[in-house]
Amino acid sequence: MEQARPARRTGTALMAVLGVLVLLVAGAVGWLVLRGDDGSPARATGVVDEATVPRAAGQMTADLTPTGGFVASLRVVDQSRQQITVRSLSSTGVGNGYAGEVSAYDPGTFDPTALKEGERTVVAGQDAWYVDQYVFPGDGAGQRTAVLGWQDPSGAWLLTYADTAANEGRIFDLDHLQRLSEQVVISPAHDLRAPFRLGWMPAGLSMTFVAASENAGSASSATVGLSAAGRKPSTAASYAGVPKNLDLSISATAPDKRWSQEKAQLSGATTIAGRPAWLDGNDLVVQERQCVLRVHTSGKRPRAELERLVKEVRVGDCAEPDSWTAPAG
Repeated sequence: MEQARPARRTGTALMAVLGVLVLLVAGAVGWLVLRGDDGSPARATGVVDEATVPRAAGQMTADLTPTGGFVASLRVVDQSRQQITVRSLSSTGVGNGYAGEVSAYDPGTFDPTALKEGERTVVAGQDAWYVDQYVFPGDGAGQRTAVLGWQDPSGAWLLTYADTAANEGRIFDLDHLQRLSEQVVISPAHDLRAPFRLGWMPAGLSMTFVAASENAGSASSATVGLSAAGRKPSTAASYAGVPKNLDLSISATAPDKRWSQEKAQLSGATTIAGRPAWLDGNDLVVQERQCVLRVHTSGKRPRAELERLVKEVRVGDCAEPDSWTAPAG
């Protein structure tokens, strides 16, 4: 009997070691499950905790599920607001008809009072509200349209709706907005990309606006806006152009047939860093081999700054979005 005791102690010790190993393996698996693609912590539901993965300037977290039947034709980051213009996906996998807009507001930056006066419903398991005449104040031109809105577990507020100007005056009903809303997700923060990268910015300005349409070919384009850091985002329903309160914007498009016609009408021909350029009013237009750059200023910036901006920018291929990169940082 006395000789059997050490054997039992050895077996007990072995079981204890195995138990520790099991806990370690389980913890490692749990770590993998609760990590995003970039290694950042995420909830088991797939919702990223924005408190641990902050969204930097020029980055997006709002997205569409890849299998939901919708595709983004334009993505915008405007300070504390993100916006996606959506098209329905055809059977061939390309954008078909206009399907609406998605706006996402960073935690603490959206007042839901008007939204919560609407009809109560549910989106992705969260309380949601439908308002048939929601008002976007706009930048000088307001718009009323039906809106479905809810707060994501990350704290961001999400709205889906139609820009009636883009939708020929039609307003989407609750059923359509519900289908679109169920495909909206908050994903790990990622850079919105452009076919150029800024090497220099005027003093006092930073990148506060990025818009990108990553469509292969001449339909692709990107715009970066610079302003003082405290600029407020646009309150328009969607982004047909850049916000009016930007100090300076740089856009790039692939040259097409329309570019030949536009070039013939430009004045102020010059050369900057060996590239053909035109200084036309508050616009500086520069022809690259695979892109046309347009620099627009509100009129407060000297020409020397615009020229330095162009001289120090690195430009890629506008027609190949796979080669695009973060425009600054």
